[in-house]
Amino acid sequence: MCGLFGAITSYGNGFSNDESKSFFQGLFVDQLRGDDATGVCLVENDTQATVKKKSVSADLFLLDKEITDLRDVAISRGSALLGHNRKTTIGGNDDQHAHPFLVNNDKVFFHNGTLYNHKKLKDTTVDSEALGHHITDYKDIKDLEDRLSEVSGAYATVWYDQKEHSVKFLRNHQRPLSYAIAKNGSVFYASERSMLYFILGRNNIAIDKTDDFKTDTLYTLSLDDVRKGFNETELKIQSFTQATSHTTGKKSGTTTMPAVTTVNQVSKNQFKRISKLLAHVQSASFFVDFVEEDNVGNMLVLGENDDFPGVIFKGTVINKHAIQYTEDYLKNKLIAGHIAYVTYDRNIRKCVAHMSELKVNTYKYTH
Repeated sequence: MCGLFGAITSYGNGFSNDESKSFFQGLFVDQLRGDDATGVCLVENDTQATVKKKSVSADLFLLDKEITDLRDVAISRGSALLGHNRKTTIGGNDDQHAHPFLVNNDKVFFHNGTLYNHKKLKDTTVDSEALGHHITDYKDIKDLEDRLSEVSGAYATVWYDQKEHSVKFLRNHQRPLSYAIAKNGSVFYASERSMLYFILGRNNIAIDKTDDFKTDTLYTLSLDDVRKGFNETELKIQSFTQATSHTTGKKSGTTTMPAVTTVNQVSKNQFKRISKLLAHVQSASFFVDFVEEDNVGNMLVLGENDDFPGVIFKGTVINKHAIQYTEDYLKNKLIAGHIAYVTYDRNIRKCVAHMSELKVNTYKYTH
């Protein structure tokens, strides 16, 4: 997982000292979500944007003199400070592949999540860069909806549009993103809402409102008038699907289900090592990506866990008389269980951990 953290001041003459401290302290704390690389974009009142990024953790990143100088500019004439803490998943861990990414020389793009088909969007090393090129250069809302319908995977995104002098926010249900509006109208955002309470409280910034960004909704915040607040545009996005063969108690053959990621595919030799590891672990938890009811009313569930790359977890949630789970309820829930045995699926080149004794947690998918 990665972390997003940012601050957008309502003042027309730069950040207050407390706002500036809040951003850089937030970036420091946010390394808990990713410590492989750190990146910042400072947007100035005149639309100029400065990007600094390095493949180091935030505690080291913040010691750089260039970042100290950036703080001074933010206080004198800054409009927005946008930050990212990266946990490497796809692409190398070097300065070039750290966030943010420059798109068409007028947009600065940040992303938390993992895509399953980024090479089909744009042939880049990092999936986030492909996503930035794919979705930010839309012609109109219908075009944006069509582009998002081609995306398979998880995303919470933030980008600065220099032509509009605005910051945009967009996420799907698989990644969290929250905001806080201060009493003075300034806006702060983070991947974890609790971080906003902690950082802003620590710097005596009074909060007027906090909330999660709605899924499948484009939020636009004009830096020319931050106090005016967000412009929200609800999007109609068709879910990305592809045909995948699997068998259930209800029916067999080919059915349409969410695409299985090609990320972290494993060889047969790697399977042997992973299966030994899983046999030692014996139990695991996973987030549900796919649910289907069988012919006796129980629920087949499939999902993944970032701690076990290359593994698909599969099991059946038994519906008892006292508890009746629905497909909608189970989607994106955290489920824990016992690893009964492990097989290798040659079609998707992944390990399949067959689970038993599944227990449903009410926790939602938030990483």
